[in-house]
Amino acid sequence: MRNIYVTGVLVFIPFIILAQATDKFIDTRDGTEYKTIQIGTQVWMAENLNFSTPTSWCIECETYGRLYNYNEAISACPDRWHLSSDLDWTILVGYLGGFTNAGGKLKESGINHWKKPNKFATNENGFNAIPHGYRSVNGILNFENKMGFWWTSTENEKLNSWSIRIDYDKNNVTRQISNKDVGLSVRCVKD
Repeated sequence: MRNIYVTGVLVFIPFIILAQATDKFIDTRDGTEYKTIQIGTQVWMAENLNFSTPTSWCIECETYGRLYNYNEAISACPDRWHLSSDLDWTILVGYLGGFTNAGGKLKESGINHWKKPNKFATNENGFNAIPHGYRSVNGILNFENKMGFWWTSTENEKLNSWSIRIDYDKNNVTRQISNKDVGLSVRCVKD
């Protein structure tokens, strides 16, 4: 009987994963755990802030986070984190191709939270933008499931601040001026 020996070569083919690593952060103020994501040189919370303050407000808080007026938003982020500035957003959006192309890359894909058709949504970087809408000065929730609005720390004038908007049917990110008394979502950036 003849013995046959097979010699094999194991080949490892290197590859590159083009995704950002997701990490977690626990807010020691209330024990809430947030996903975080590094995009470019910045580390962002990959969820809307859900820290309760005296006048913050929400529907389905665990999903959408809370809406804050500007005066609460400016100090709502935990230690070693800050309310994203207009410059923070500009850097983020620039990394993703600019204001005309970054919206879809930031939006959660699918229609679980976004109204149909949720055009261009890929969430390819894990930012997971979802549309809580905004709360008017009269307490009415507007554009839920259609638009997401986020404060920036950058004031425009005494009564207004710059904010960011992403729409369900567009691929762009919009910079706009918002009255400081309305309720918008908050995304924190690591210091």
